[in-house]
Amino acid sequence: MSSITISTTWGYPDLLYLAAACVGLLLLSLIILTAYNIFLHPLSAYPGPIHYRASNIPWLIQEWRGNTVHKWADLHDRYGEVVRIAPNQLSYISVGAWRDIYGARGTAESSSSTVPTQMLKEELEFPGDDFEFFAPAKPMISCDPHSHARHRRAVAPAFSERALRSFEPTIVRFTDDMLDRLEEKQRSLQEETEQPGAAINLMDWFHFVMFDITSALVFGRPFGNLKQGRYHPWVGRIFPGMKLIAWSLVIAAIPGLGRILASLLPRKIVDEARRHMQSIVDMTDARCHAQETNPPPHADFMSYILPNMAASQKGKDTSLSAEELYLNAQLLCIAGSETTASLLAGAVHFLSRPENQHHKKRLVAELHTQFASEGDITPTSLGQRAPFLAAVLNECLRLYPPGAINMPRTVPRGGATIDGRYVPAGSVVGIAQFAAYRSSRHWVDPLTFAPERWLPADPASNRYAADRREVFKPFSYGPRNCVGQSLAIAECRLIVAKLFRRFDVQVLPGQEGWIRQKTFLSWEKPPLMVHIQTERTHHT
Repeated sequence: MSSITISTTWGYPDLLYLAAACVGLLLLSLIILTAYNIFLHPLSAYPGPIHYRASNIPWLIQEWRGNTVHKWADLHDRYGEVVRIAPNQLSYISVGAWRDIYGARGTAESSSSTVPTQMLKEELEFPGDDFEFFAPAKPMISCDPHSHARHRRAVAPAFSERALRSFEPTIVRFTDDMLDRLEEKQRSLQEETEQPGAAINLMDWFHFVMFDITSALVFGRPFGNLKQGRYHPWVGRIFPGMKLIAWSLVIAAIPGLGRILASLLPRKIVDEARRHMQSIVDMTDARCHAQETNPPPHADFMSYILPNMAASQKGKDTSLSAEELYLNAQLLCIAGSETTASLLAGAVHFLSRPENQHHKKRLVAELHTQFASEGDITPTSLGQRAPFLAAVLNECLRLYPPGAINMPRTVPRGGATIDGRYVPAGSVVGIAQFAAYRSSRHWVDPLTFAPERWLPADPASNRYAADRREVFKPFSYGPRNCVGQSLAIAECRLIVAKLFRRFDVQVLPGQEGWIRQKTFLSWEKPPLMVHIQTERTHHT
């Protein structure tokens, strides 16, 4: 009896046919998914460029390049107050969206909890597990609403009016130290170059002073940036680290890619990150130990936070675990320094533009009229006697908001009504502050630096009567707004006032485009080169 043999050998043509079939199926799947995203997705009725509505790829490219802030502004100019910037993501610039997205009643979900219902904040995700320090603990900025309320109660006493007044000697001391160092550097450079103006990178000095102030308030001692005239190693790691974090968020959004890259990551980067976090542990532990043995001579954040944590059993829970305290110490140090330095640099940039010299003269005149000497300037006195300074900082916050990037929230179960339209659960939504503050839909002459728009008693403000100032929320809105906003404003007012009271500050030519910066979580700020002269020398 003969047998029949069936061959299972694959020939080269067969492999080609199989590969072609796989490619064809992949292309067909992409075509179907693209068509669904454009025409059938729950957000398909919202406007936006077709390639942004079709795929996440254009959005991820903009995030990777750091172009989102400027790109979203362009898209809002073209498409209106809401734009679909990815298949499942909407960007808003409307007034009502603030309340609906970030407010305590912004969702259709109900809860019997004492914590108000909120949109869900997206958590930072990193490729691999090597950067998940202190897990499952999270800092205040990243935790769920219930934990966030507990964190907020724990740190709130450090940002009370009483606490802010107790911090004034620290803020004044480091501000004066920065000005003295700048004056010394000015004289030294003038002797070297025999030129009347000294070229100084003021961006560095704003970082120096802010990180010294904040580290003194968080850890009870400064990093020493001002004293050394250079970045402390811990501070120096912050800026490239923020860029890496921004890129890691893009990588984490691509399924599977994070794990692959994590396995290829050089070990020295992981070790450097661990040393960075160990520094936080050591500095925080030292400050906590000093609370019992040798408290710092001036009040700081921990002077209020640690006793408040210890009193948890007497009322609402204000406890933090050791890991949560470490993470929040890092958060307060970075968030309280980098963003404020951005606002300071923005103020110098705008006041130094040729078309804004009349604003600078008005500010300097106010400072000389209201304060007989530089020593009379304090955070408290500035809040009462320098309205034009307050208007200048508001205008800087409008045109150059430190928190310029979208702050995404995920619509929870049940969906939400945002700006009068229903948005389904799972959608990602956020306010594009930079776009909102530069939109002609909300502002008269939106790109013009006009502090008088914030001074209702000023006759020149009549031109800006139609401004929709209610869209202006540079410190965010709702339960998760910036806990340190009053402190940040007090610091900026003091530093700007004392800087312009003592020096004539002129930005060097060729930096007109300084403001056109990329964003990687925060602004990627280039050097801000200036000439400074003491006011007495300038007037002489």
